[in-house]
Amino acid sequence: MPLHEWTDRRGWDGVHHLWITELLRWVKPRLPTGYRAYIGSAPTVAVGAPPEKPDVSVRQWPEEPSTGSSGPTIPSLPSEDPDEEVAVALLDPETSVFVESRGRLVAALVLVSPRNKDRPVARAGYLARYVSYLLEGVHLLLVDVHRRP
Repeated sequence: MPLHEWTDRRGWDGVHHLWITELLRWVKPRLPTGYRAYIGSAPTVAVGAPPEKPDVSVRQWPEEPSTGSSGPTIPSLPSEDPDEEVAVALLDPETSVFVESRGRLVAALVLVSPRNKDRPVARAGYLARYVSYLLEGVHLLLVDVHRRP
């Protein structure tokens, strides 16, 4: 029997936050001495990660010529054109439970989100992240309650 039919994705974010918190509460007292469990988000560093377009970019737009003077003008500071576009790729806001020992990641527990599977580029990005965990010897537990998109 499925936990819930997630064809209607409304409410998933709330369930995700509560579920990941309860998983952390369950894991923490069961860890050996010297291990630490925490909720965090993973960086987008992964083996073979596909190129992504940033969600936020910073650009300099040309100033429009003034049509007339309506008062005293404020001298403008000289602006330098950037050598390249500065962009920030935003991470998926989803979090996971991570376990580390002596500063090294030992395990990751991930609740798969619908966003992890809704586009080919998303699937490739998350697959690359999961493969990088395994290549580094990190124990990985994926919990997927969503049908394929």
